Amino acid sequence: MKKVFFYLGIIAVAAAAGGTTAWVLGRNMEPGVTYINHEVERTPALGTHFTSYESDRYPDLTYAAENAVKAVVNIEAVQEVEVRGGSFGYDPFLEFFGIPQRGFNRGGEPQKQERRAGGSGVIISPDGYIVTNNHVIEDATKLRVKLNDGRVFDAKIIGSDPTTDVALIKVEGKDLPTLPFGSSDALRLGEWVLAIGSPYNLQSTITAGIVSAKARQLGVIPSEFSIESFIQTDAAVNPGNSGGALVNSYGQVIGINSQKIAATEYEGIGFAISINEAQPIINDLIEYGYVRGRVVMGITMQ
Repeated sequence: MKKVFFYLGIIAVAAAAGGTTAWVLGRNMEPGVTYINHEVERTPALGTHFTSYESDRYPDLTYAAENAVKAVVNIEAVQEVEVRGGSFGYDPFLEFFGIPQRGFNRGGEPQKQERRAGGSGVIISPDGYIVTNNHVIEDATKLRVKLNDGRVFDAKIIGSDPTTDVALIKVEGKDLPTLPFGSSDALRLGEWVLAIGSPYNLQSTITAGIVSAKARQLGVIPSEFSIESFIQTDAAVNPGNSGGALVNSYGQVIGINSQKIAATEYEGIGFAISINEAQPIINDLIEYGYVRGRVVMGITMQ
């Protein structure tokens, strides 16, 4: 008889313990949701196609932004064009009452007008050499450069290379802020980059993105012997960014912003000339004023 009460006691204690556990678990579960409890093995091991994870390589982009923006300039390109006058727009009624008619040229002599366009550039030497795009300064009769600190300089064209859309200009300055060159060949897909320039004349604008692809050929440079090897990025690049810097997280120039592809005016895919392609061209322009040593095979197909 005592054994019966002993076993009944054990059953009662087990039932009470099970009920308490169920009540505790039930408090932490949402009603109507079925939970399945199983062990999941967690391991830092990676697949065979992955590189090792390096937490210390996550970039802090504030360092690159605050330093690189000092050496990226706004370029105003002024082009003088001749507009021939004539009798169009002449009103004899206004002449009878002596009202001047501005813009009218009775003799038909050419009139000069100024057209202005904007772009960006990167200071690469303390004495004022600035790299930009050829299409920013092409046909310009006057260039004005504005620095991030507000200083304004007149600039002259040193040389340009339409086949790569690279150009070099210079201002007369001393101890100017500069940006060092990095290596575009060392770029990794997915690496963070910053595009710095003056889109829509908004100077010192910084946008961020990743490297989407390397060595893109687009067929967008209007030259028979064009050479293209663009870095593709999803950092926002808009009109006025051309000639500005594409920098890595260390604040080094790894590209010169040049082109965009966009479905709308404000968004799309940006492209930069890789700095490893541009650097020998810049060196030739500084030393000779033109690019030398380029060989072209004179064969055409019909």
